[in-house]
Amino acid sequence: MDKKKSLEIKIIERSSRLIVGAMLLLSGFAKAFDSGAFADLLARYGYPSLIWFSPVIIIVEIAAGLCLLLRINPKRTAALSVAMIVVFSIVFLYARLTGKVMECGCFGVLKKLELSPVGTFIRNACMVVLLFFVWKFSNYSNRETRFTYSVVTITLLVGSFICGYSFTDKAESRNQHPMFERAVSETAIPEFMHISNDSTYLVFIFSYRCQSCWNYFDNVKRYYDSELFDNITVFMGGRDSLQDFYSYFKPEFALCEMDEKELTRIARTAPTMYFIQNDTVKYVIEGSIPTYYMFNQNYLIN
Repeated sequence: MDKKKSLEIKIIERSSRLIVGAMLLLSGFAKAFDSGAFADLLARYGYPSLIWFSPVIIIVEIAAGLCLLLRINPKRTAALSVAMIVVFSIVFLYARLTGKVMECGCFGVLKKLELSPVGTFIRNACMVVLLFFVWKFSNYSNRETRFTYSVVTITLLVGSFICGYSFTDKAESRNQHPMFERAVSETAIPEFMHISNDSTYLVFIFSYRCQSCWNYFDNVKRYYDSELFDNITVFMGGRDSLQDFYSYFKPEFALCEMDEKELTRIARTAPTMYFIQNDTVKYVIEGSIPTYYMFNQNYLIN
């Protein structure tokens, strides 16, 4: 192999390793600063048993990023990272198709780095390709010096502390939605509908591609027969099955169309139901829409 080709391979390997390593490290720490929210996300993905395992997942991601940046067992780290990315991509695809989540939550508190579902899969595919280059062209590991041990130990300890602190901080309110008992003015809802301080509202969030939304939509019709609410608003996201949806349900009320990126600003999952009274979000129901009778019995009757 001539020197020019060898140099090109070295540049490709180093660039790929540093890019993916930095992304994994950034992603891990972004989730560590709100590991309670990441635990919630795992539950909404359909894996509530992994809630207490979420800090371990975050630390593994941080460790993988560190190993790539410091060239510690790059081949094994690349293989582990590919497996991790592929598994998370499959889980996200399933949760997305079933309407359980609106976004992957890959970058935790750094919401501005979140991409659309298509963008997420493209980014993950690019990372897998870069990791293949690392696996293919990494011929050796750096010698593990005292400096390397120090950097790894300190970084993992700091990550573990942050992760554990934010996880504990959320422990008591993990089952409580962030919009519960909040003033509507502090949420994004007023950007999409008018809210009066002295009125009572029901807000439903659905997605056309969400199987659960189709299952629960008939329940919404019964709420329109009641005179207990001043306003009922249904927000719909995505247009994949719009025609089939209208032809099947034939709704006699208006549906507010939104793109799914807007939908994520007012809901973490679909379906979601908000009960708003006196300018406050009194109740939040995620993942299902109760019948009017059950809502009246469990939430409105004291």
